[in-house]
Amino acid sequence: MFASPSPDRERGLGSEGSEGEGAGGRGRRTLAIRPVYSEVTQILSSIALFVLCGWFFISARRMASSSRSVRRGLILGALAAIGVAAVIIFYLPYRIPDTPGSPAALVVVALLWVMGAVLLLFAVPSLVGALVAKPPLEGSEG
Repeated sequence: MFASPSPDRERGLGSEGSEGEGAGGRGRRTLAIRPVYSEVTQILSSIALFVLCGWFFISARRMASSSRSVRRGLILGALAAIGVAAVIIFYLPYRIPDTPGSPAALVVVALLWVMGAVLLLFAVPSLVGALVAKPPLEGSEG
């Protein structure tokens, strides 16, 4: 599906020898799987990410505008989430024992990075939204 011939194989630099000649006299071609990255896919992914971050920003700003206590709670919650994400991304992967011959450690590290990144994706726009919100004045609350 996404396979294309390897450039080394096309030039005859295969594992069979310098010319790439097999027993039959012809060069053997193998297929190397390469991911296909499209500019359209990257643009659509970026737009989706910006929309998601904007939604978190606007939601946090609206909630923080309702009262000072909600604003304080959102700021403290977002700061706590950023701290937890930093621990997940930078500390926990080093605590996983290395298991030679098993890809489980690599999978766990990748999952920790993804979990930390998702948590940051929620926390940073929420923090910024809560910080820029203007809560009501002291007399109008309650």
